[in-house]
Amino acid sequence: MKKFKKGFTIVELVIVIAVIAILAGVLIPVFSNVVEKANKSKDTQLVRNLNEALAVDMDQHNTMYDALQAAKEFGYDVGKINASATDHEILWDSVNDCFVYLNVKENKLQYIPNTQHVEIAEDDYHKLWKIVDKIPTAEQSYSLYAGDGFIETAVEVKVGFDVGENDDIAKVTYTGAKEVTIRTNGGTLVVNNGSAEVVHYGSSEVVDIMEAAGQSYHLFGQVGFLKVTKGNVVIENNAEVKGLHVVSSEATVTIETEAAVEAVTAEISGLQVTNGGKVEEIGEVKSSNEAQAGSTLFASGFGVDYAPYIIETVEQLKNIDKNYENYAYYKVADGVKSIDAKDLGLIYLNGSFDGNGVAFRNANGYIFKKVGSGDADDDKQVVLNDFTVVFEGGFGVVGNGGAANLLFKNVSVTGYLLCDWNAGAFLRYGTRNGHATGFDYTVSFEKCASNAEIYSTSNAYNAILVGHTYSGEGVATIKLDTATDKAIQSTKLYYTGAEKVPFGYKYYCTTANGKTKVYVDNKEVTNDKLTGANIIPVDSTKVPSKADSGKYILTTEADTTKVLITLNFQYTVYTDNTYAEKILTESGVGGLLDTEIALDVVGGEEIDILESINSVEIVSGTDKFDYEIKDGKLIIYVLQTNSNIDGWVTLNVEQFTSGSSIAKYKGSILIAERNALNNPEAIWNVK
Repeated sequence: MKKFKKGFTIVELVIVIAVIAILAGVLIPVFSNVVEKANKSKDTQLVRNLNEALAVDMDQHNTMYDALQAAKEFGYDVGKINASATDHEILWDSVNDCFVYLNVKENKLQYIPNTQHVEIAEDDYHKLWKIVDKIPTAEQSYSLYAGDGFIETAVEVKVGFDVGENDDIAKVTYTGAKEVTIRTNGGTLVVNNGSAEVVHYGSSEVVDIMEAAGQSYHLFGQVGFLKVTKGNVVIENNAEVKGLHVVSSEATVTIETEAAVEAVTAEISGLQVTNGGKVEEIGEVKSSNEAQAGSTLFASGFGVDYAPYIIETVEQLKNIDKNYENYAYYKVADGVKSIDAKDLGLIYLNGSFDGNGVAFRNANGYIFKKVGSGDADDDKQVVLNDFTVVFEGGFGVVGNGGAANLLFKNVSVTGYLLCDWNAGAFLRYGTRNGHATGFDYTVSFEKCASNAEIYSTSNAYNAILVGHTYSGEGVATIKLDTATDKAIQSTKLYYTGAEKVPFGYKYYCTTANGKTKVYVDNKEVTNDKLTGANIIPVDSTKVPSKADSGKYILTTEADTTKVLITLNFQYTVYTDNTYAEKILTESGVGGLLDTEIALDVVGGEEIDILESINSVEIVSGTDKFDYEIKDGKLIIYVLQTNSNIDGWVTLNVEQFTSGSSIAKYKGSILIAERNALNNPEAIWNVK
């Protein structure tokens, strides 16, 4: 007979569950209280340690950014400064310059350690600062510090605001009625407040004071363009303003003695500013747009390093010459891929120019006739950065040097140069030329490249980087890195003078007194004359002419026995970051390649040069390129998905008979911005 085990009855199960529920009801609050108590203890210890960091720093912290930097120096992770306990906040008290612990429910501030302090009333809670990831949708009680996770690019606040370490917040608008501090890191600040003071630290490209109360806007930082419509503005000691523009008689401006304001303009005459304690009348009347855009010479900008003049057209490029008396910063606008440099004119540049990856096409002269002020006491560095020049009989990137410190960076040249005297692809003449006396100067090259052909049609010097130093009694120093030294190896120097002396210079042409030094990666080298395959004497009647440029259908001459086609391909490789911005790879301006195709032809035969180039693969380093001829178009693409390619292709065509060159032709094609395997439609039309 089987015996069955007796289980729990329903009544017994209910009793067990009830007992468990009673125990849980008693124990869970106990455990929760223990955890909450532990979190509060953790928070108070953190606040104590943060205040110890501020005490060690001993400086007065004008912004929460300053206070957090002191904490960071003490070893604290700023991104983790937040309360662990429920309904509590860790805040920075800007009045007492210390961190505090706030019980939100009880509205009680706890000072740790509890030293003597000024009490903060609830109406003044905007003087307490909180780290946030976004602007609160509810009422803004505390002033706000943009933490590491802050993603908004334009904000409107009614309390104080500090951008923190974010550099992508493009616009901050203050419309509150409280006395606040605002700190920016670039971008635009708009102040529309007629009832309380606004103190501004950091930097901004533009500050637009729509309305400010009595003595309400105080600038302690750096501003490119400061526009004042209504109210009082004080530019404090050590503050810097590139351009100050006053709109109406309802605005007053005080410039403290040690403040720096470069230019003051107004929209009506007779306005006055207090400058260093003296009242001065504003003499220049301009519109706001004129003042902001460099008197309409440029698309926008203020000519300072963090807000350069923006250039969109060749006319604006030429306007650089009109601004020569002032050292300024210039940059080609995003999206401008090429500028026609044919007959560009004589541009004098005093400042720094960022080409932003632009290609100057059809250059038949200089890009800049002269750079630098020519003053021996002027130690400002002139920087020419990030552009390509496709020469079609031009003379060089720069004609005359006039800077004690000139830097070519990420600059590339291709095509051909044709100079009567002292050829030099990058700098034709050194500092002394055009000046009464010479002085010591340095020309540096970083990640520059050349596959150009340089023709000198006289018995003068023929060089790749600097055509003639002209240092006079001073010392000319040429510096270049290994990348540049390597990337100019393909440059060919054609000597066409009557004597046909086969020599040229790799780095520069020396002066008579020999006071010139050359350094490659800070190691002094000898200025040896170049000989060999890259130094080619030719008949002056065989040099390229501008009329030959761009020919792709060629009828060979009667005695032609061979046509040699050389494809020069030079490039810059970029990769995309998470914001779809172009980031240079280590290759900088890229590399140089020559692909030669020799065709045996019949005299008088017509050939299509492009059709002669097929099944040719270009490989350089880790980047692989391929191209094809299709429907009369040259298609080049990179076998890599996440890349942008900027650069050019130059076709050099040369006819021979009995081994001697009898004619040369050249043409250039620009590379499309994006050429990826998954986007083969990005092509170049052959023109």
